[in-house]
Amino acid sequence: EYRLLVPTKTIASDLVAKLVIFLKENFNYVIDDDQELFIEFPSLNGRGEFGLRVIHNQPIRSSAGIFALVDDVGFQHVFRIVWSPDVEYTNEEDFSNIDKYMLGGEIVFYSLKKIWMYCAFRIQVVPGTLFITSYRIVFLSDDEESFVEIPICTINRYKARPGGKKSQAVLEDIQCHFLEIDCKDFRTVLFLFEKSSKKRKLFTHLLDEYLYPNIDRMFSYFYTVPTWNTPDTNGWDIYSPEEEYTRLGIGSIHSGWIITDLNRDFKVIPTYPELFCIPASITAMTFQGCVEHRSKHRIPILSWIDTETRASITRCSQPLVGVRGKESKYDAKFIENIIETNDQDMYIIDARPKANAIANMALGGGFEVVGKDSFYPRCKLKFMNIGNIHVMRESLSKLKTLIENDSKSNYYEKLMSSEWTIHLSLLLKAANKIVSVIRKGKNVLVHCSDGWDRTPQLTCLPMIMMDSYYRTIRGFAILVEKEWVSSGHKFATRNGHIATDGIDRKFDDPERSPIFIQFLDAVHQIMVQYECVFEYNVNFLVFIMDNLYSCKYGTFLFDNDQGRANGKVRKHTHSLWSYVLDPQHINQFKNLFYQPTFSNLEVCSDLDSIVIWKEYYYRYNRFYKKRMTKDIQMERYHEMNKDMVQKLSDLEEENRMLKLMLQQQSV
Repeated sequence: EYRLLVPTKTIASDLVAKLVIFLKENFNYVIDDDQELFIEFPSLNGRGEFGLRVIHNQPIRSSAGIFALVDDVGFQHVFRIVWSPDVEYTNEEDFSNIDKYMLGGEIVFYSLKKIWMYCAFRIQVVPGTLFITSYRIVFLSDDEESFVEIPICTINRYKARPGGKKSQAVLEDIQCHFLEIDCKDFRTVLFLFEKSSKKRKLFTHLLDEYLYPNIDRMFSYFYTVPTWNTPDTNGWDIYSPEEEYTRLGIGSIHSGWIITDLNRDFKVIPTYPELFCIPASITAMTFQGCVEHRSKHRIPILSWIDTETRASITRCSQPLVGVRGKESKYDAKFIENIIETNDQDMYIIDARPKANAIANMALGGGFEVVGKDSFYPRCKLKFMNIGNIHVMRESLSKLKTLIENDSKSNYYEKLMSSEWTIHLSLLLKAANKIVSVIRKGKNVLVHCSDGWDRTPQLTCLPMIMMDSYYRTIRGFAILVEKEWVSSGHKFATRNGHIATDGIDRKFDDPERSPIFIQFLDAVHQIMVQYECVFEYNVNFLVFIMDNLYSCKYGTFLFDNDQGRANGKVRKHTHSLWSYVLDPQHINQFKNLFYQPTFSNLEVCSDLDSIVIWKEYYYRYNRFYKKRMTKDIQMERYHEMNKDMVQKLSDLEEENRMLKLMLQQQSV
């Protein structure tokens, strides 16, 4: 495979002419004029090919990718095309220092020497080489002591600005331009480019080329992994709907439920999985009527069931009530069938503020009217006052600004103004409400608007609190697969893998929102209160977030199972859980003090009990460099050890007193 630098807007005939010269000069391979060449480009998903016969003067799409040149005898020449901006610059192709860091399937496109990176931890600028690969941006310092990698999909936005006198002072009178890269993982990286060169223009052009690829052209489609991806640890097989529902007693002790394939090939509900669980008494007419009455056709499906009381947690989207107050007897019958599975009343937990639910009526949505004389006589409705995706995006943005500015004055006042901890408190409060209802043997139906953001947050947290299986590494992976991935959380849209139609600047996409990180933060809050009942540690949650943004694995690509099926992620990408479950890696995610318990967790949701997830949010903050995850964990372990030593001492003293009492009684 060979790399070839080609200017943008190159037409096909010019490209072929360049290739012919390249072959002759470098390999002494001559292509006769009467030979018809055929250029093959990979399709967007990296599979299959379409041909472009070089007989038309048509432009070639600006893109980076592998292509082959095939002559009339079938000899194939494989190239990787690298597009350059319209600047006079030659690729400084020296990849010897970086080769040892490359992943399987990763290819270096460019290297730019004599670049400086501002290192916040060392409070100085560091000279080195900037590499751009098919997966990431890598900065390697000249002394090779600093190695910084930024997966391309982790980049949120970049901003170019002049360096001015500040850069001259830093670099001893060398005039520089700055390029600030803002990342989704709370990093801000600053690079300096010598003003006299055109490297910054080239680099920003390359960022524009590679920053937002089509979702099925991401690195995960080209990533080749070592031998750790074995059949025993194949992450794609970790979640089986049949096995998980069987574990919950469906088909045995809970005969009132069935696993249905009415959504086979995603024909009825495109954003739902093909298999899900509904009451066995549901008729075809009731099913279809409920489909038509729920937003995005997302009907109530089973999330979890109590093995003793048969109380269930189900999830769906809002009813299509509208301003006319439309009701559906089929939807009411569906809810009644759920209630009949254990003959107990139901609480409908609406995650939204009531005002928002009312406002949704103008858009055709709304909420259930419950009560004795309503269509839902055995239901009670509770609003949880949790904000929408726009509220959460703004809240996390304020938190990020607070952390980046290293502000110590009025810290807690500014933290409260971000409202991030307030939102976490409301999430845990809602989760506690669901747990209390289930403990009473009553059923819970959870929804928000479309049922794919706040809804999985409020199904998963109570499930973790009530089912110890989800507090194991494998169980948590299954929980994420079932309630988030399979059930249609819009990972690609919410995390900026893609842009909403009509949005020119993808980092301004209003559909982005930190819903999943908020869920992991809420899990972290529970782990802080119950450090010994989780098999996994905080590193596990951080690892999940990093690889959600990096798109190294196919687990979080696309918005739903239908997209992943069409993109054939199981066939052409690797699962995140394959890495996690492999014996070589799993120990780094294990909690050393794990003590399995089957009891329910009573979580404090008071605002005073909410703590900042420093292991994630502050890990790139220079004032917290020495307090990285391992250090914080060791500090906690020492505190826990002191508590255990004290408890042991108390028990020994109690034992001594009991022995003394027995001796006195015997006398």
